[in-house]
Parts: sequence; C-alpha cells; structure tokens
Amino acid sequence: MSSESTISQIMNASGFNDDLATVIFDYSSEWVNVKALAVNPNFEPSALIAILSKNPELAACFSKSAGVSEGYTVGQHTQMVLATAQRFRSSLFDQVNPIISWEKFVLFLCLHDIGKGVAKENQPAAFSSPLSFKEAELEATSEIMTRTLQRLGMPEADICIFRSMLSFDTQGLYLRDHIDLDEAFDNILEMARPCNLSPTHFYALFEAYHRIDAASYPGLFRTIFEIRGNRLIHTAENQVKVDALQERLQSVERGELAFEKVLQFIPVNENLARDNIAREHFLENLNDIL
Repeated sequence: MSSESTISQIMNASGFNDDLATVIFDYSSEWVNVKALAVNPNFEPSALIAILSKNPELAACFSKSAGVSEGYTVGQHTQMVLATAQRFRSSLFDQVNPIISWEKFVLFLCLHDIGKGVAKENQPAAFSSPLSFKEAELEATSEIMTRTLQRLGMPEADICIFRSMLSFDTQGLYLRDHIDLDEAFDNILEMARPCNLSPTHFYALFEAYHRIDAASYPGLFRTIFEIRGNRLIHTAENQVKVDALQERLQSVERGELAFEKVLQFIPVNENLARDNIAREHFLENLNDIL
C-alpha cells in the first residue's frame, strides 16, 4: 500500500473522488492516508482518528462525551470499535465485503457515533429514557455522517446504506427482548428498502456492525459474546434469535411471504437496484404469490 499508484487504484476502484477531499481536509494527501489506513489490516485506530480529526467539526465531535457509564469520549469509543473490527477482520471480511468494501465499512465505523455528544448537548430533554437517547443520537449521527461522506465524495448509494443502518437500533432492541421477532423483521425490511439491497444482505452488514460495536463495550463483550479462534460469536441464546431473524428474511427471498411483505422489499427506485438477482427472483415469484 506504500506506492502512490496502488493507493490511487484502490481509491478509483472504490468510487471515491479525491478532489472533494480537499473540502474537508487541508490536503488531499490526507484522504489518501485515510484510505491507505482503512485497507491496511494492521492500521492503528488512533492514527485514523487523528487524520479525521484534522477537520475541526469532527475533532470537536470526537472529543465530546459518548454518554456511556464507562466515561469514554466519542473518540475513545470509536478507537475501541476500530480495534475490535481489526481484531476480528479475518472472520468478518467475507460477511461485509461482498456487500460493501471493507475500507468503506471502516470509515462508517469511524463515524457511527459521531453525533452522540452533539445530541446530548442540543437535546438534553431527549435523554429522559434510553430509547429517546438512542433515537436522538442516531439522528444527529446520521446528519453529520451523511454530510461528511458527501463532502468526501462517497457515492450516494453507499451513504444510503450507512444512513439506513443508523435509522433504528433494531438489533440491540431485538437481542435485549425490547421488540419481538415480528417487529424486528418488519424493521429490517423497512431499513433495507431504500438501500436497494436484499433484506438478507442488509441484515448481514447490519449484524456485523452491531456485533463489532457492542463487543467494544467490555461489559457487553463479557456477557453476550464468545470468542472461538479468531471469531467473535453470539452466545447460544442470542444466536438462536439471530438465526430466527435470518430465516425469516430468507423466506422473503424464497417468495414465501404474503404479497404486502413482498411489496415492502421491491426497491423504491428500480433504476438504483443494487441486488438485481434477488429483485428479479422476487418479481418472478410474484405471480405464484398472487
């Protein structure tokens, strides 16, 4: 990754416009550094945060409290998330990379909580309950993340995926039994729809993100996850829930659900469909369902 030509090839293949990086960073070379770090399995999370923090808005956001009992700042928690992603990269890569490139996923992880402190400062009344706290932080984070990635030139189709992943804490609520399988299923269908991804592909990406994020909290890591070799896995109880939701989502692709559920999957804009094979499979089965 040390040669300029190699880095340029990576950037071009990933669909980024390096010229737009100068809008947010002082020098376009800093964006090259971000890209090089993101694709390097041995990168130092602190180095990646340091480069992103050259932007004053992001620097201020990283320095704010993450609003967690451990007392971390947003930047400290983000470094822990990146370290978890790095630690389990070999086992998660094949789950993530067929859907979106690993380097884009890493950049999303850098920004996945960027609005936490801002939400707490701007909407203190929203934190009367854990659920309202989560809703406020997801909204603030989505706004800052979207603005940042747009200025960096990330394709809108990819930003849409990350924005949907921040639209609702479905996985966390489901695994904690705050919502049941039916509601989690409906939520995932709704979250996947604007992305033009099949529900199973969206959930695979969303589940990998949630696992990395949750495992970065020491308390959660000890209670809801296990390590087998280089793999981070759910406890048996939670794996049953994950498997049930995956099976329900797969039933959509097999055309086994009612017509109104199938309609929820069909992309909002068919011209932007990313998962054409799954979409065409759906459309082929519509007559049987009807």
